[in-house]
Amino acid sequence: MNKYLFLVLSALTCNGLTLQAREVVPTAQASVAQPSDINKSLEYAYIYNETADLTAKVGASVTFNSNGTMSRGIKHIENSSEIVFERAGVYQITFLGITRNETTYSSLALFLNGVLVKGTMYRIGSSGQTLEHRTVQAIITINAGDKLTVRNAGRRDVERVGEQVVYFADTGTNASIMITQLI
Repeated sequence: MNKYLFLVLSALTCNGLTLQAREVVPTAQASVAQPSDINKSLEYAYIYNETADLTAKVGASVTFNSNGTMSRGIKHIENSSEIVFERAGVYQITFLGITRNETTYSSLALFLNGVLVKGTMYRIGSSGQTLEHRTVQAIITINAGDKLTVRNAGRRDVERVGEQVVYFADTGTNASIMITQLI
């Protein structure tokens, strides 16, 4: 029998935040972890949209019409916007949208339980390109039962609210969200 049980997680650094865990526990004080305990799966999901008429007005959430590969602890109903988490943890969220040039004054952001996730509001302004990639990403702590959406948060510096509509590309996958539980 080993004299010590070593548990080491490598460091993860993102946006200046470093998560690191290192623990050395004498075997006499802790039971030896079984392979089934060590390999508990982490949650993940790939959810996307392929409808040609996808838009998001100010305050509206982006809907996704298809579910890709998903673990059991993340739930999404096709043709809806809410993603529900059944397991607490730290998650990496990456949203990718392909917008048309009609999108001029707006912003996309992550909302958790209806509240803006700080640091995720990305402004949109037209560059004149036909199609543009829009990315919203974050590493956030999520509790069991939390609901995540991607929403058109608008822009306070623009008075023409009617023009703050996000228009997504007409063909192919035009919006997707990838979710990975880190710990």
